[in-house]
Amino acid sequence: MESAEFPQELIDLFIDELNAQDDDASWQALKSCSLVSNPFRRRAAQHLFQRIRTRRRGFTLSEQIAQTHELRNIIQNNHHFRSCIRVLEVDAALGTPPSAIHEIMDIMMLEGQIHGSGGGIHTFELCGSLWESMSIEFQSSILKFVMGGTSTVQQGPLRSIRFTDQRLLSPLLLTSCTGTVTDLTLHDSQFLVNYPRDSTAPSIRLKSLCVALCLANFIATLNNQSATVILSELESFVLHTGAPNSQVGDALAKVLLLTAETLRTLEIRQKFSYASIRSALPWCTDLGLLPRLTFLRLYFEAEDATRLYTLKPALQLLDPSLHSSTSIQTIEIVVDILVKSKANAYTICYAQHGWKKLDEDLASQRCCFLRTVSILTRVGLAYAVVDEQKELASIRRNHNEHLLSTFTNLSASTSVNLNIVVEIFFRRSPST
Repeated sequence: MESAEFPQELIDLFIDELNAQDDDASWQALKSCSLVSNPFRRRAAQHLFQRIRTRRRGFTLSEQIAQTHELRNIIQNNHHFRSCIRVLEVDAALGTPPSAIHEIMDIMMLEGQIHGSGGGIHTFELCGSLWESMSIEFQSSILKFVMGGTSTVQQGPLRSIRFTDQRLLSPLLLTSCTGTVTDLTLHDSQFLVNYPRDSTAPSIRLKSLCVALCLANFIATLNNQSATVILSELESFVLHTGAPNSQVGDALAKVLLLTAETLRTLEIRQKFSYASIRSALPWCTDLGLLPRLTFLRLYFEAEDATRLYTLKPALQLLDPSLHSSTSIQTIEIVVDILVKSKANAYTICYAQHGWKKLDEDLASQRCCFLRTVSILTRVGLAYAVVDEQKELASIRRNHNEHLLSTFTNLSASTSVNLNIVVEIFFRRSPST
């Protein structure tokens, strides 16, 4: 039977289902489908070419040059594939030869033309190099790309920008960014703080912001006017940070102050690399001061932990001196810890880390819209025992009983669904 006898809608559903599986087998199946007929090829190409990556790491000089040449030729010689591209990832690793950099620059300029003519690049990611180590031409092409493919800001399809492992980025990437960008991800990336700033107000209004290990630098990069404009419509904020300090606390306080009337989702993840969590990130505002916030997720991760008593400041979500109610509906708290002694495994959840105060606050009238509270305690054991299964069952029962007896108010509530999950497991070393 000829494929043309199938309705295009049915073919599309079939191809989309293959893509949804997202594994090597489905990827190979998509490539096979693209060879069946034109109706199959059109839909399969949308998935096969939606993400374009240029990889530098792990390749020799000749391989890098060949790769970039091949990528540029594919895009140039297959015009019908251009509209399929949704994500462009450029890995400009330190040490990439100038010839390869210029090849990437050519691709960027080509994509900039597509961008300016109403193409489909929605996400751009740059990772792996020092901004100042790039050629002026390459910097200019990237700036031109995020500004909409022209020398002036214009409307375009670009929605999301991600910078990963970047250093000394130009603030113009924020202040001169196209007005269509709504999602920004900064992962361990730093902007130049002492940099001539554009006096005009930035055009972007972020809806979603994810910052990992560089919040203080991000806030320091923007003047008050730029920060107010860029964050004025923020609805989702995710922060990944390490050991707390005053700079991070002040930067978080500023973000929450500027987004108080718009923020709906907040996630804070802290990772501690030392033995005891001595001071969690100070909570910078009362939940009642975030009137639109409906979802809060706190994630604490500690290696070789011995006590959790110092989590109390971060778990006190309501200021007792205030009386405003909060619109929070869902709260998730995850504590992921590694212990190396049997004594610590049994006592770590008994410390004074604020569970009881949290239970009282969340069951109060100030949290009248609260419907779900999830507490996940994940404990990895890194010590040897004779009977591992017996040890796991004993510690799990121990922690379950303690947490259930602590959250008495939420347990008795008829309006709040309390979920307590305790995961206990033996963490193996790589050698085993």
